Amino acid sequence: MRRVMIIGMSGAGKSTLCRTLGQQLAVPFYHLDSIYHTSGWVARAEDEVAADFDAIAAQDAWVVDGNYRRLSESLRERADVIVFLDFPRWYCMYQVIQRWAMHRTGLRKRVDLAEGFRDEFNFAFLKWVWNWRQQNRLRWLETLQPCMAKVQFFSNRRAIKEWRETL
Repeated sequence: MRRVMIIGMSGAGKSTLCRTLGQQLAVPFYHLDSIYHTSGWVARAEDEVAADFDAIAAQDAWVVDGNYRRLSESLRERADVIVFLDFPRWYCMYQVIQRWAMHRTGLRKRVDLAEGFRDEFNFAFLKWVWNWRQQNRLRWLETLQPCMAKVQFFSNRRAIKEWRETL
């Protein structure tokens, strides 16, 4: 396993798993949010982002995390494994709020954010997290149909830990 794509709801632990799995496998890891956005969470031009995603996909080994269905076809095709973090929404909401509080108070630095990014807390984002399962999960499942044989679903941290121990 040399190429891993991680998807799932905000707060599920995509970025943490991306970093730890990249370190475990000794391969480069990429947080797609940092590629898609410039500072201030401003989206880059989609053709530029798609080209950057394609350049990553062309590499021999990588771990990526992010929810960019329309732009990540090359990553999905080249991935050896697609990890779908399918956690309960209450858990993800708690994680998002805790992550923001820890980052805001300086107790923890978000290493997945590019320089100049702030972890913003607003109700529109919380609403997006809360509605992710209803609005995005089904779309992802449809998108993943052609490559479902390489998708692994995880609904809790223990299952991820056990899977990582087999690698």
